[in-house]
Amino acid sequence: MSALEAQIARLTDRLAALETPPAAAVPTPAAPRPAAPEGMTVHTAIAGSGYVMPTEAQLRALHDMVVTTYPVLKDTAGRLDGPDEPFRRFAAAFRALGAIGRAPALNRDRAANWWVDHAQERLAGLGAVSDLNLASFTAAVVAHGDIPFRALDRFPYELEFGLVAHGGGRPAGDAWRRLLAGDRLPAPAEGLMRHDDLRAHARFA
Repeated sequence: MSALEAQIARLTDRLAALETPPAAAVPTPAAPRPAAPEGMTVHTAIAGSGYVMPTEAQLRALHDMVVTTYPVLKDTAGRLDGPDEPFRRFAAAFRALGAIGRAPALNRDRAANWWVDHAQERLAGLGAVSDLNLASFTAAVVAHGDIPFRALDRFPYELEFGLVAHGGGRPAGDAWRRLLAGDRLPAPAEGLMRHDDLRAHARFA
């Protein structure tokens, strides 16, 4: 009889153990993410394209090259925002231009300031916001090395760029690499056929 009672006691204990819910697992705390470094972050890719941005050091070298060759493109606006603000605007404009197609010649259909606004819209579509201006945008056009532009002797007037407004055109390339390798900055493109003479080509419409 005692053996039977002992067996019943063991079975009762086992049943109680099965009915007791397991203790909730204590989650292992995730390792803290490293803090983002202070200063400027340059995105190295354009979403949805194969275009790759220069590094920040390469962008600074391109910026210095352009404003040294074309001092009229020095961005003197917004200095109260910080001494690096002109470079930030240049880098943002350079990024936006990586997503805009190139025309084979100057485009007379759009005013220069229209392109600045268009670039800001492109940046917003890429999840970035920047207050561009004509100096930073034009400097970025020259620094890309593959965008026709009109002479800068009357800057900021009479500007024209070889860009395509809404799709089409030649995609951004890596001409900027050749500039860093020692090529000269591109010369103004007045000698090329103007964009309005090429309207018959639908891909540049």
